[in-house]
Amino acid sequence: SLSAPIGIFFGRIANFINSELYGRETDVFWSVKFVIIDNLKRHPSQIYEAIFEGLVLFLLLGYIAKKNYLKTPGLISAMFLIFYSLYNSIYNSIYNASSNTMEQVGSSTTQTVSSEITEIFPK
Repeated sequence: SLSAPIGIFFGRIANFINSELYGRETDVFWSVKFVIIDNLKRHPSQIYEAIFEGLVLFLLLGYIAKKNYLKTPGLISAMFLIFYSLYNSIYNSIYNASSNTMEQVGSSTTQTVSSEITEIFPK
């Protein structure tokens, strides 16, 4: 699971190149106009995800692994799932442009799944 953030990073960069998984409309100076989609300025949410789910998560897990804080097998994988789930919950509440039926009750599908994954691991 230490290598998973690298794959996520490159996957999100590919999403950006292909104009997939774009964010909400915005007027911030770093917004991107997705001409293929609707020609509106939007948050480059793929880049946000590449940075946080890819680079930051990789560096955090690498630091934890090198310091030997986690000597129990499987805990790096658990940390990956927990941090990935937490980031997704925060990210989807701010930048996600997609809508589905779960959002009508206050949370997106990703937030629901993320909270369930976080609850799997003992405290």
